[in-house]
Amino acid sequence: MSAVFTGGNITPSQMTAAVKNQLHELCDKALSDIIDLFPNVHTVVGIGRYTEDRAKRICKNKAKEYKIKYMMHPSPRNPEASKNWAATATESFQDYGLL
Repeated sequence: MSAVFTGGNITPSQMTAAVKNQLHELCDKALSDIIDLFPNVHTVVGIGRYTEDRAKRICKNKAKEYKIKYMMHPSPRNPEASKNWAATATESFQDYGLL
């Protein structure tokens, strides 16, 4: 995979299809392997809609059923999302019964 790194965020919509497919393959396998390391986990939280979608795709192929939850992503592109993110994340985890 080759890319030019400028120090800024690169979102999936800015990637070529070939690069995006390589990224999905590598990251999906890594996430799947991590989920498998924790057999007692029943909930996966995607930070941002993109990761929520990837987690849904990965977990639907697993033998066991997972709850997939969403948490807002603290993005420099959306300063409102970054305000009080720690409190927002804590509240999300509490709402999902994970804290």
